Amino acid sequence: YDFDSYDSEYLVSDANMRGNLNVEYMLRKWKFYVAADMIGSRHISVLSAGALGEFKMPLAVDLGAGLSYRINRMVEIYADGKNLLNSTIYDYAHYLRPGIGFMLGVKLDF
Repeated sequence: YDFDSYDSEYLVSDANMRGNLNVEYMLRKWKFYVAADMIGSRHISVLSAGALGEFKMPLAVDLGAGLSYRINRMVEIYADGKNLLNSTIYDYAHYLRPGIGFMLGVKLDF
């Protein structure tokens, strides 16, 4: 264990394992990708009102996928999906990431 900062009331253990895998394929003006990020389980000791408690963050897998289409040299449209497995993912104790999420957009290159 080590403190995440000396002002904190949290004692954090690092994940026992981490990993990621990204695959991208381009075909003419189309681009497809799949990404998977894995974070092993973690424990956080919380000091609250003088009492020491423990919060366990379980193993989590964040699966994402997306595609894009390049209209011309400057304009690209895209669609991305995040947390497609609707995993319970904690960034910090009691702070969950949102569930399944999607994003559509336009990218401009100047």
